[in-house]
Amino acid sequence: MDEMKLTNRQKVKVLLDEYCLTQKWLLREINKVMVVPVPKSTLSSALAGQRGGERSEEVLTACVSVLERYIERMGR
Repeated sequence: MDEMKLTNRQKVKVLLDEYCLTQKWLLREINKVMVVPVPKSTLSSALAGQRGGERSEEVLTACVSVLERYIERMGR
């Protein structure tokens, strides 16, 4: 992935597409690491840019971390 200055939302969308992963997979993985469960609607709204604020940024940051760990494990 070209390391332009992307927002966390953009990074998540690009990485999901690049590695052929679904939002359903991502939701399952972030709910393994988040203390407070993330509803599907919260993830969808955050990825669509319809929801902002601290909670959305926390969710998107967790998504980036999960995706980066996935990429590292896959050896790419």
